[in-house]
This record gives sequence, C-alpha cells and structure tokens, in this order.
Amino acid sequence: MKILSKYKDYYDYLTGVWGEDPKLVLDRREFDTISLVENTVYHIYIGNFKIEAFYRDGALHYGDKLKEFEKAEPYSKYYTKPISYKTHANIVTKSWIDARGRNRIDTKWVNTVVVEGTGKVTVKENCPIIVKQESANGSNIVHSFKYVKLEDLGLAKFVDATDTYRMISEWLANRVDEMELTTSTTDEQKIENKGFDKKTSFRPNMK
Repeated sequence: MKILSKYKDYYDYLTGVWGEDPKLVLDRREFDTISLVENTVYHIYIGNFKIEAFYRDGALHYGDKLKEFEKAEPYSKYYTKPISYKTHANIVTKSWIDARGRNRIDTKWVNTVVVEGTGKVTVKENCPIIVKQESANGSNIVHSFKYVKLEDLGLAKFVDATDTYRMISEWLANRVDEMELTTSTTDEQKIENKGFDKKTSFRPNMK
C-alpha cells in the first residue's frame, strides 16, 4: 500500500516492512480532525469493519474497558421514566428527561466486538477511514469525519497496527478489483452479468 499523507499514523511503518503496491493508494492528504464530545458514542469505520467507542473522562474507550460504564445511574425523585431506547451493535442507550428539563443518558454496553461486514458505509462515501459521531440521545448521526488520524483516537491500544493496515489495504484492493472488472468487461458481458440473455431478453413481444 502506498500512503499519501500530511501526517503519520501508527500503522504507516508497515509500508516499509511489506513494501508499496502502486495500485493500492491511500490518499489522506485531505483529512478531518475531531473535537471529541464527552459522553458521546463514536462509530469508527475502517475498510469493511466497524468499531464502536464511547468518549468519557477525556478519553475514548474500547473493548472490555466499556464494561466500566454498564452500571446505570440510579433513579431518584429528580428523574422521570425513560423516554427512549436505542440499540446498537454493541450498546443500548437509554435517555430520559430530569426534573429540570435536562436530557440524561445512561449507556449500557452489551458486548465488545469489532463488527465485520459494514463496508457499505465506506464504499458509499469512497473512503476507507470514517468516524461518525452520534447525537446526545443516540437518535442520529450528527457529524462524519474522513481520514481521521487513528492514533489520536487511542485505537492502537485496541486494534494493532497489522490489523488496521490489513483492513485498509484489503478495502483498497477490492476497489481496484472492481474497477478493473468494470473497465475490462464488454457490453455483452455486462448484460449477461445482470442476468439477461441477449437471445431472449430483448426480443420484441410480437403477437
């Protein structure tokens, strides 16, 4: 993989170990920076994988570390019953309104896995590294960031450099394969690949 970038990330050194493939180009010259928000869920997409994280006490937390947040804040006379629930791949978020009209959130982490098979997001946005920030009540995505420096997110402690590098390079390789298949396929092959038979599918309906 060849990396074009204005910054160094924690997995970059592997290019020197495995060498550059000129067909696989990771162009990070245009990138976004994140100002992380307390008590907020983030979805980190790398290639065909998604990793969920929770930002609290000035740091993003992953994996088993998330179990520290399983304990719910106790109800009292200052809180009404929950107003909404939202289930993620890894979490269940519960929100309610307190007596002063302020929104309160309790996040329970159900499991701590790296989710595979989420490549539709990165393919749609044509970017192998995307971070999405949820709204305070978990109802929608409020910000999306591309080509984020993963080292700044503390991801190296949860996903090692080798796995991250492979996630990205495999995604790039799939894009190259798709492009080569598209450019090398004839019109007749494209028709057949869509399930049509030239001899029968395009005959006029004569009576």
